[in-house]
Amino acid sequence: MIRLVDVSARAAPYSVSNLSFEVGAGLRSALGKPSDGAPLLLAVLAGWVRPRSGTALVLGVSPEAARHQIAYVPLDARLPPSLRVAEALEIAASIRGEDAPPARQRLGVLGVAPLADRWTDSLTLAETRAVALAEAVTSTARVLLLDEPLVELDPRASADLASVLRNRAESGAAIIIGTSSPRDALDLSEEQWVLDRGRIVATTRATDASMLSASPKSRLRVFARGARALLGALASEPPFAEIEMDGEALVLGGTDVAAMAESVSRAALAAGVELEVMRLEAPTLDELRAAATRRPSVRATVGAA
Repeated sequence: MIRLVDVSARAAPYSVSNLSFEVGAGLRSALGKPSDGAPLLLAVLAGWVRPRSGTALVLGVSPEAARHQIAYVPLDARLPPSLRVAEALEIAASIRGEDAPPARQRLGVLGVAPLADRWTDSLTLAETRAVALAEAVTSTARVLLLDEPLVELDPRASADLASVLRNRAESGAAIIIGTSSPRDALDLSEEQWVLDRGRIVATTRATDASMLSASPKSRLRVFARGARALLGALASEPPFAEIEMDGEALVLGGTDVAAMAESVSRAALAAGVELEVMRLEAPTLDELRAAATRRPSVRATVGAA
């Protein structure tokens, strides 16, 4: 469905070099900062940037020729001005040549149906991104390219996006997400490509233990009703090398995940705090790259799906 052979491209100041992969339907993330080339890779696949060398094929033809079968949502997604949102969606469907469902139905997939009657000029950035993503995931496009889909996104849409993307992938779509967040990559995709200065230096999967063991110490993120009370109750617990607040969550560091989880449960019970979610934090980009260096076997060209 998507095939790159020794593709190099540049859109100043960023570049990608000698990228080769062939993939079919599924959910994948290009994990890296803009300087690593993740957004540029999506732009090449969308036909917005032409390779300087190599071959890029989408659905067997150039990205430009396949554009009606590609849904591309860049970070700065925009909608045509001076239209109702419903009208903008109708135009997008007409350009694709699709018989699309009513606007409210399409927007409702991401929980933002009330935006249908709004003027596009009146939308916030978060609402604009929600509309653009709703258009993409409810289109007939066979290839979806989404840059930082959870960044600056209406929270109503954030809640449903992961399950919607999984459904599209299971129905045969090839979805590539560009993100600089290992956590977003884990939450949204099955496979992660780690980029470093324009090259894929490692590939891993969300089910691969090495994805979470890349960090030299474990970090546990805890959401609770009464997080500050829990913070006080944990102060004397031995398993933690570090304890800090991050917004409404606690981030706990240590080497024994099981012991940390047990201490959190014990402290919550003692403090009368209701735990909502405990999850192991993803490693940082730098930790993933360091792990790739320590384990050369994980360096790989992405294979056919």
